[in-house]
Amino acid sequence: MTGADEQDTSGPNAPLLASARDPDHDYEDNGNDGLASELEFSGGWFIWALTFSAGISGLLFGYDTGVISSTLVTVGTDLSNRSLTTLDKSLITSCTSLFALIASPFTGVLADKLGRRKVILGADALFALGALVQAFSSQVWGMILGRSIVGLAVGSASAVTPLYISELAPSHARGRLVTILSLFITGGQVVAYIVGWLFSSSFGGWRWIVGLGAFPAFFQLAILAFLPETPRWLVQAGFDVQAKAVLTKIYQDCPGLMYFSATIFSALSFSSPTLVSLSVAFTNFIFTLLAFAFIDRIGRRRILLYSMPVMTIALIVCALSFSSFKDVWNDQPPTRREEAPDSSGSLMPLAILFCLTVYTAAYAFGLGNVPWQQSELFPLSVRSLGSSLATATNWGSNFVIGLTFLPMMEWISPSWTFLLYALVCVAGTMSSNMEASEMSLPFTRKLVATHLPLGQAKNILDLPNEILQQVASLLSTDQDVLHLSQTCKAIWAQIYAPESALWRTLFANRYDVLSLRPSNEFRNEYLIRAIILGAKFHFAEKEDDRQNMCMEVMKTMLEEVITVHLKAGCPSKTLDRLRVSLSTMDFLKCPQKNEPSERFFALQLAMTPLALDSTITRACHRDDYNLATIYSFGEQLGMPFIGHNDLNLERVLQMRSFWQRHLLTESELTYHETFASLPAHLKPGVRKVHAKDLSELSTSWLGLYSCLHPLPDSLEELTDLNRQTCADLEDHADAIEVMTLKVKSQPDVEVFWPEVCTMIAPPVGPATGRTYFQGKQMIHENPGEEDNTVFGFTEDIEVTFGGIGGWKRICFTICQGDTSTDFGSKMAGDDWVHCYEALIIPGGRAMLGRWVDAKNETGRGPFIFWDL
Repeated sequence: MTGADEQDTSGPNAPLLASARDPDHDYEDNGNDGLASELEFSGGWFIWALTFSAGISGLLFGYDTGVISSTLVTVGTDLSNRSLTTLDKSLITSCTSLFALIASPFTGVLADKLGRRKVILGADALFALGALVQAFSSQVWGMILGRSIVGLAVGSASAVTPLYISELAPSHARGRLVTILSLFITGGQVVAYIVGWLFSSSFGGWRWIVGLGAFPAFFQLAILAFLPETPRWLVQAGFDVQAKAVLTKIYQDCPGLMYFSATIFSALSFSSPTLVSLSVAFTNFIFTLLAFAFIDRIGRRRILLYSMPVMTIALIVCALSFSSFKDVWNDQPPTRREEAPDSSGSLMPLAILFCLTVYTAAYAFGLGNVPWQQSELFPLSVRSLGSSLATATNWGSNFVIGLTFLPMMEWISPSWTFLLYALVCVAGTMSSNMEASEMSLPFTRKLVATHLPLGQAKNILDLPNEILQQVASLLSTDQDVLHLSQTCKAIWAQIYAPESALWRTLFANRYDVLSLRPSNEFRNEYLIRAIILGAKFHFAEKEDDRQNMCMEVMKTMLEEVITVHLKAGCPSKTLDRLRVSLSTMDFLKCPQKNEPSERFFALQLAMTPLALDSTITRACHRDDYNLATIYSFGEQLGMPFIGHNDLNLERVLQMRSFWQRHLLTESELTYHETFASLPAHLKPGVRKVHAKDLSELSTSWLGLYSCLHPLPDSLEELTDLNRQTCADLEDHADAIEVMTLKVKSQPDVEVFWPEVCTMIAPPVGPATGRTYFQGKQMIHENPGEEDNTVFGFTEDIEVTFGGIGGWKRICFTICQGDTSTDFGSKMAGDDWVHCYEALIIPGGRAMLGRWVDAKNETGRGPFIFWDL
């Protein structure tokens, strides 16, 4: 199509929208001002000049933000005849950012009013002025003034320069040119450091450091004098010829010049049909790609429900906008339409074009794609016929629109034409709500009641696939879904198809994690979990492939519970599913007899919060643990209880079994009622919101410790029925004590770890992986009692045990009373000192280990803490 054809307003290629010029700027001499000089540029030289000039802006504010580092250390007493105070340095440094923040919002207004290039020129002037004010300052306030001026320049340049590049650069190079700006910014900072180093030893060198920033500003001023304004702003201001000339300079070797011009002029109502078609086609293409990416994630019906109201609104607004052109369209002769008075101003044509673009985007995202998925809605027996009829309907509608659009525009006006199309969209939206696959909950329940019992398979077969999937997702158990699908093979194929929406719904109803993944991935994972968790596994005697599969599923679910963040007060659906499944198996009951795997012990320990949940844990047996192991009978201290490469998970698990017995079994002589009386939110079985960094030590812990003091002389005496703890000893009030720890990390201070503590619980990991902490220990039942001092450290265990990462070792000492006196005095006095060593299970929610009396090593026992 030639340019003459596009300018012809009487033929079939007449512009759809009237031209809207700016009466304040569109003078006759605007078309000739500076055109000859602008056309002298060649495309390649122009692009490189543009890049280099814009790069200087990046270099300038990169230099001026980085130069202050060298200045502060070399200024000495040159300012106000004194050394800079902390306040001076803070003000000098921060005033640049403050004034950049102030300048940024105003810069956008000025850029629209005066043009992008003039704002950049003004920023250059401010850069130069600020640099000179700093260089010639003799007072602190003068330096602050200069830095503030530079801040105004930085705010202006950083806001407008990327805009200037993006509006001038050709599309094929725009991304690279804007990236070059970022490279110049970082390069300016590097230059600042180099200049600072070169002048650091010179007398008054800091003045050269800050003053040199004026030279690039002057240089950019000279270059910008030969560069044009952006075509977008020129068109907005009414300089149409200059805008075309600028585009010619950029695209003089590109055959698509007029296509790019369309993007600008159509957005400002200077559109020809060809160019409008190009912009619409581009919008259609982009949103078709978006629909391709999201249609399986959002769902067919939801895309329709999201897009069709947008189409309706866009058409209605377009119809209202066209009503302003009624006289122009109907009353004026075709050859004089361009001379008709524009009663609506310059914004109405832009509004029409915007509405058409929005309509096209919504159409491409919804109706332009979803109808081609219609084969999913038809049963297999009539799928070919149904698809053929649907496709015929589509092309028939296209034919009717193509045949009647222009006559309708002439006969009933554009306003009524677009309003009629809007009514069609309204009808389509209503039918989508009534007939699409995902019905409302009351309707679907009624549908279930109508077509159940399942023997009425004939009626169910008449339903579309996605309605059947919605029906299946409302059933309460997996067995019900299975029964529904087993009605016949056709229903099975519809419900259990890999792309079925059923899997995403079922997974979201039962588990915490709902990532943006395809339905077939949800299907595989959901089916595996449903099969494994629905079976009754026994772990007392063996560990074969079935038990290994069960443990792998439990491990995956535990990792989700550990890592997924929930809102405060929200229960974990994954943890609830795991709790229900553990109630049907003996996994938490006791260790295996036939050398269980490391993963078995790791999962057992990771489930410690669940193991102490009385609703799912069965009664423990006396042979669940070995008392000699629990109390370290016959062991000499000094060997780490918690290793790194040879972590004895079985021994730690026996301590967990000890607490299961004494906290959950009411028939035990040492059953501890205090634990049972704790409120639910203080028990470890409740899902809590984790800190963002799971490697951080929790600040609040609640726990229990047991002691047998002193240790008996023989193992037989230790294993006596009444000597499971110290409950039968007169000098101890309770068999088990409850206490609270309040700790905080000390990352910058290595708290001392006394020699006597090292002899009991020596550090074993590298010092770089060690974090120290301090805090207080409080007796839970007696909050008024004097607090005791806590100090210790944690160590990372880098080795993954049982396929689960995140294990940590913790060692700490609790000293009676205040530690204002030295530790040696504590050891020599009457106050008690206890050393603790434990394993923190993954997720940081519980620790299990042993404690030892530092003054009498025969006083020892197990302990457990869980975070609050």
